Amino acid sequence: MRKQRVLLRFALPFVVFVTMPFLTGADTGDLPGAMLQARSPVLQFPPDGWTTDTLTPTLQWEAEGNVHVWVAPAGTRTPVANVHLPKGVGSYALATPLVAGQEYRWRVRTNPFDASSFFTWSVWSPEYSFKTPSDL
Repeated sequence: MRKQRVLLRFALPFVVFVTMPFLTGADTGDLPGAMLQARSPVLQFPPDGWTTDTLTPTLQWEAEGNVHVWVAPAGTRTPVANVHLPKGVGSYALATPLVAGQEYRWRVRTNPFDASSFFTWSVWSPEYSFKTPSDL
């Protein structure tokens, strides 16, 4: 179990910090869903800095629950892929070919409960980058 400081504001002109437990994974027990947060996914392929051999790479990760996959060209926040996938899916093949010789960033987050539940999404995984081959 890890503890986090939570900022509580009152009508009075001061701020109070309270240490509250936020549980993950096996520590969850029977607490309400708003107190739960999923573990961040582990990105597996392509590894950070990798040059792919195709313009439609398959991204792979290890995660519990529903996933949200985000892929964007480096230097922009406009995604070329921004998809939600159901529990048990550990990979996503990009359907639209990417631009040759360009660097892309990707990340994943997970939700062990209902995919529409805002409070239970994990933090994003670390952001990895990959480059598409320039000779295709």
